[in-house]
Amino acid sequence: MKAVVYESAKNFTIKEIPTPEPKAGEVLVKIELAGVCGTDLHIHEGDFLAEFPLIPGHEMVGIVSALGAGVNQFKVGERVTVNPVVSCGDCEFCREGKPILCHNRKGLGTNWPGSFAEYMIATQDLVFKVGNLSPDVAVFAEPAACAMHGAQMLGIKPGSSALIFGAGPTGQLLAQLMATSGAASVTVAGSTQFKLDLAKKLGADKTYLMDRNNVEKTKTDLLKASPSGYDIVVEATGS
Repeated sequence: MKAVVYESAKNFTIKEIPTPEPKAGEVLVKIELAGVCGTDLHIHEGDFLAEFPLIPGHEMVGIVSALGAGVNQFKVGERVTVNPVVSCGDCEFCREGKPILCHNRKGLGTNWPGSFAEYMIATQDLVFKVGNLSPDVAVFAEPAACAMHGAQMLGIKPGSSALIFGAGPTGQLLAQLMATSGAASVTVAGSTQFKLDLAKKLGADKTYLMDRNNVEKTKTDLLKASPSGYDIVVEATGS
């Protein structure tokens, strides 16, 4: 199979490597789409716990291609996505149901082979069926889960007002989640008009085109639009 392989930071090639075979409890997924995340740029630089050599990629959707022994909850041909967090299941955090804090955590595409390849292996507990979602929607499962966790942590109250800086994928997802979680007014501020147009189309109540070179004007305009301020403010620019 073909895969993007990093031998070291900033040093990658597209290589022909053996297609992995699923062991007991594992699923072989043929990748249909893989998302490129800001984290991948950090990994390119050698940051974010990257361990080389490495196949990056942690946002994906694909088709079950083969099953290891003991896997009976999936069928070959089903469309699935994969949770990229590999936890040990034994440490104190795992036993408390907090695998994201696992002491021995691994990450697909970080220090474990990821989805920038034609095929990828994942243990069956990390694989999830996506039903009738199209690939270009299902590939957002991982970033949508991150945004949903953020929305839950914010504890959005009915009638609240929200301001989101950044109209990239994370900002767009958060705006939709807030709008459907009780916020009475959701404003998205960004520096690119077509992204703001999309935010409006996807449910944002208001948008604001920022001038990166005039921070004071941005502050003045946003406070003028909501003199009492905003109940929730999220920085999602990735800066």
